[in-house]
Amino acid sequence: MSSTTTATIVFDHVSFIPQGKEVFTDFSLSLNAGEKTVIQGPSGSGKSTLLYMLLGIVPLHSGTVRINGCEVNERSCWELRKNLAYLPQNISIFEADGRQFLDHIFNLGINRDNSPSSTQLSELLDYFELSENHLDSPVSQLSGGERQRLGLIAAILLNRDIMLLDEPTAALDSNMKNKVVEWTRKVSRKTILVISHDEVWNRQYDVMRTINWDIGNE
Repeated sequence: MSSTTTATIVFDHVSFIPQGKEVFTDFSLSLNAGEKTVIQGPSGSGKSTLLYMLLGIVPLHSGTVRINGCEVNERSCWELRKNLAYLPQNISIFEADGRQFLDHIFNLGINRDNSPSSTQLSELLDYFELSENHLDSPVSQLSGGERQRLGLIAAILLNRDIMLLDEPTAALDSNMKNKVVEWTRKVSRKTILVISHDEVWNRQYDVMRTINWDIGNE
């Protein structure tokens, strides 16, 4: 376990027991800057709650969660979110098309000074096998995998030091799963926490730490 004095993300003996129902207890984990970690386990086992804790969305029953040494709570979470890019498991896009979706994200006050260049966008579209046509198509016509890739591109373009990815390969074919994993492996300076039950991450032991959620809660 990494030292909590140098870690970027720390879960320190956290428990989540909503309405008296135990989801998990006494979970600890530290991630150093630039470290890539995948937490794997079956769907519905509470893994995503860890990301909600980092975002300050759900309360802890016990323990603490820290980002860059600062405890996450209802007072600090809004400021700490400036360090995070979060990709939810289910991408909800309410705008008419993909371009409007990206425009909405980068027109938010917190993101206005971080608007991506057209070159950055084009390179990511090309890598994740999307096109300008996908951006201009009605969202209703995009597949689940296309929406997931669009959401991932948005998260990358935010250029945050910490990325929280919830089931980022769930709706993708095998080729695109591998491309997402390869991108994650190569981004050396970002701290990335992936929640997944996808076996595609199992082959990354040389670069990414993999934690079995069931083992982590015994």
